[in-house]
Amino acid sequence: MLENAGIDLKRHAKEGIRHLDFSHLFVKSNLVCNPRVIWLAFNARYDYGYLLHLFQDQAPLPFNEDDFVRKCSSAFNTFYDVKLLRDDRGSLH
Repeated sequence: MLENAGIDLKRHAKEGIRHLDFSHLFVKSNLVCNPRVIWLAFNARYDYGYLLHLFQDQAPLPFNEDDFVRKCSSAFNTFYDVKLLRDDRGSLH
């Protein structure tokens, strides 16, 4: 799927940044744990989970959804998943 979207995985493996380097730089950027930053995404639980996994030096993620949301709140302060804001008809409020 990613290759069909034009992502060159072989080139990324060869020339891309290591995930631990990315994690450390991202945390130092002041985007994480910053109450002034609002995170907005669509269907992003896996994205938030991946970032949490990196920020915790690849420690296991919480199994329970409530614990996962608490963990996200500690890292991302204010975050929204637009998909979860839709009503039953699929439109946004």
